Amino acid sequence: MVKQNLQTEMLLELVFSSYNEINEKTILKKSIPLYLRKLNCFTAGVLKKENSSFNESLLIPYVSKKSKEWEHVKAYFSNLSQKAHEPFSQLLVENSIYYAYNLNTYGILILGRKKPFNETLTFELYPIINQLGIKLNQAYEKKQREIAEASLKEGELRMRTLLNSTAASILIYRNNKIIYANQAAENFTGYNYNELLNLSLKELIHTDYKNIIDRFYFKKIKNNSKEKSFEAKIIKKNDDIKWVDVNVGLINWDGNKAGIISSFDITKRKLAEQNLINAKEEAEKSERLKSAFLANMSHEIRTPMNGIIGFTDLLKTPNLSEDKREKYISIIEKSGDRMLNLINNIIDISKIEASLMRITYSNVNINEQLDNLYNFFKLEAHKKQIKLSITKRLPNSESIIRTDYEKFYAIYTNLVKNAIKYTNTGTIEIGYELKNTNLQFYVKDTGIGVPTSRQKAIFERFIQADIEDANATQGAGLGLSISKAYVEMLGGKIWLESTPTKGSTFYFSFPYSY
Repeated sequence: MVKQNLQTEMLLELVFSSYNEINEKTILKKSIPLYLRKLNCFTAGVLKKENSSFNESLLIPYVSKKSKEWEHVKAYFSNLSQKAHEPFSQLLVENSIYYAYNLNTYGILILGRKKPFNETLTFELYPIINQLGIKLNQAYEKKQREIAEASLKEGELRMRTLLNSTAASILIYRNNKIIYANQAAENFTGYNYNELLNLSLKELIHTDYKNIIDRFYFKKIKNNSKEKSFEAKIIKKNDDIKWVDVNVGLINWDGNKAGIISSFDITKRKLAEQNLINAKEEAEKSERLKSAFLANMSHEIRTPMNGIIGFTDLLKTPNLSEDKREKYISIIEKSGDRMLNLINNIIDISKIEASLMRITYSNVNINEQLDNLYNFFKLEAHKKQIKLSITKRLPNSESIIRTDYEKFYAIYTNLVKNAIKYTNTGTIEIGYELKNTNLQFYVKDTGIGVPTSRQKAIFERFIQADIEDANATQGAGLGLSISKAYVEMLGGKIWLESTPTKGSTFYFSFPYSY
């Protein structure tokens, strides 16, 4: 049983095991044995992606290289990785199981075990291995950059040929005008050679980085600054924006001093880094919201439970009048209904989170559903002096749609409950209308409305428990998130239009054909 904090421990050990290393082979030799030891694997191999194929960079133990099973596994995952872009995949071979994880864009890491990982660990490993891939890519990019810089030192007579042989994009410029561009720069920017010579350097640089080139250039001229590299964005001919790692230097070109820029495309690396940051923030947000949700649920469960227990105890009072007895029984029934509704919502949310909710399609008459909703809620609305009305835009013969009856009714029920809950007096309209090829359903109220700051978050799961709402009444606030999930499961969309203090209109729509 792998400890829950394995990911943290492994990531720390991985970072420190190759912390000061800048050579990709050294990184591999120090890191891969860690996976064998920590994960109880019998083999581990790295296939580096080069052009359109995968080549074996490292295999432990080396004797596995002679195994037909390893050749089969290597070929299988190489072919699979060419077609799919999943973070990891697995293969069962006789009594062994092999896992293949993407090393960012560097290649794939294959781990062989006698027993499968548990599901949690399988997913926990991906960001760790992805981080290793980022480090390998950085080492590879550094190596390529060093190769490019070394080639520039071999002399001006061979400069043009050498520049065209490197994978780095090379631009030579003077007075902010490009005077030479290699083939890689043409390929990367999308401009041909003559087009590049007619451009100023700043026309290629994103607005946020226009002054950085001059700063580096003049530092080089004035004090031979050792500061030479930075990251920036460039704008390609087709207006695509790409991240590049840029080196700025000085050379003698045609007998005069000029600036030289070598750059590598690091867009994939930057996106991978941002994805890791986003994933971390999303995980932290999810944990915070779920904690708030659980705290809110405990309060919502205790409240009706206390009512049931307290008034059940009061029913035992001798000589209790019939009026009080009926009142106490009514309170117990309402508390029981409230608790049952809460439990049902929690179960539904859990099924949605676990992707266990199923769809059952049938023919549903939406006019009949509106009548049912009206009859069900009219008494509750009347008690709050709310005028409840329904609007139908299709005759009964054309009001049949193919959907899940229970989920469709639950969506409408949750929206009407929400409208009654936040409307103290006024009107609530339940209806639908045909909008092009879609049926647009709505629940419109004259209630307190939804603050602008809450409108984007109001449908999110677990979010209600984390937002302070001075106007909220009893309830866990799960209905809207359940409704949103149901609408999306049925192929529709849901949205809100609201003006604080004036009211709200909740819409959801589905494709319609008659």
